Amino acid sequence: MKIQLLETFGKGFVCPRRIRAFMLKTAPFLFVLLFTRCISYVPLSYHGSGSSLTAKIEAKEATMYLQHINHQYQHLVFDFEVNNQSSDSVALAPEQISYYFSATRFSKKEFNQVEDGVSTLRLNKSRFARSTTEVHELFQRKERSRATVGAIFTLISVGLIIYDETKDNSESRKRYLSEKDVRQAATRDAIVTAGLLAADIANKSTEQAQTESYYLPFEIFREGKIEPNAKKRGKIFLPAEETLTYLRIIVPFANKQFVFDFKQKGS
Repeated sequence: MKIQLLETFGKGFVCPRRIRAFMLKTAPFLFVLLFTRCISYVPLSYHGSGSSLTAKIEAKEATMYLQHINHQYQHLVFDFEVNNQSSDSVALAPEQISYYFSATRFSKKEFNQVEDGVSTLRLNKSRFARSTTEVHELFQRKERSRATVGAIFTLISVGLIIYDETKDNSESRKRYLSEKDVRQAATRDAIVTAGLLAADIANKSTEQAQTESYYLPFEIFREGKIEPNAKKRGKIFLPAEETLTYLRIIVPFANKQFVFDFKQKGS
């Protein structure tokens, strides 16, 4: 289809192949926004409807709760709460929380327990949750990226609309319209509609990212001391470009290791 798109900045015409090429490159971005499969992790004790989605460990030093709530920006996001039951202030930062994945189930005697130490094998496998600063930077990058894509799609949509109107005005002066003219008009309308839809999706995604960035400081688990008989709650972010069926999260607290084991829902 040999259609030329009227360039909106007065430099003549550009081939629509460039527009189609750009939309093909950015289509995966929109696909991810709409259809990303949500991987859900649940405690090993979960057995379907009625089971708790929150893992809990009670010990003399503390009581902790951990629940997977969503998958965002290639990170597993957990709602984490700790109640300090010791007589001392305890410092805890997100980046102290380690985790690792496994393709095989953890042994029953190991899950949701408190340990005095961590094996060398576990340390070799471990990764760590994002720090507060890293999470803020991640959200800011995503917000800027989505804003850029939204602006580009908006400009493309404006150009498509101008071109379509120009062609429609030109064809309205024709005495007769051929079947080819009708097909081309329908194709232009379809392209304009697709461009407007893409711009709308991208701009709504930008608004969502801005809202998430705004509320993030109130939701994230921040580093700091937890006083005796006090509790602290917030989101922790675990990088997870690739995941396996089972997940172990280890929280160091008051010289102990609180070990949480999860599995993918449905496994």
